[in-house]
Amino acid sequence: MCRPVLPAYLLDFGHIVLGTVCTQTVVFSNTGWFPVSFNIERSARSQLGFCVDLARVYHLPEREAVECLVTFDPRAANLSIGPAEVTVPINV
Repeated sequence: MCRPVLPAYLLDFGHIVLGTVCTQTVVFSNTGWFPVSFNIERSARSQLGFCVDLARVYHLPEREAVECLVTFDPRAANLSIGPAEVTVPINV
C-alpha cells in the first residue's frame, strides 16, 4: 500500500501586537494521483491561541484544493509577550 507523504510547512504570522487577532488563509492541495481524506487535530491548538477552521475533508480529488482559515489570538490563550509556536498534526 502506498502511504502519502506530507511536506513540512511553516506558517509565519510575523510580529503581532498583543490584543490583536491575525488570520491567514491556507490552501491544501492534493498533488497526488488518488483522492485523499484528512482532518486536523484541533483540541490542543486552541489552548495555544491557534484555531484552524477546517472540517474533515473526504476524498479530495487529485489536482484539487481546499482552503481553510487559521486564526491566532494570543490574548484568548493568555499568552505573554514572546514567540509562540505550535505543531499541528494532520491525520491522513
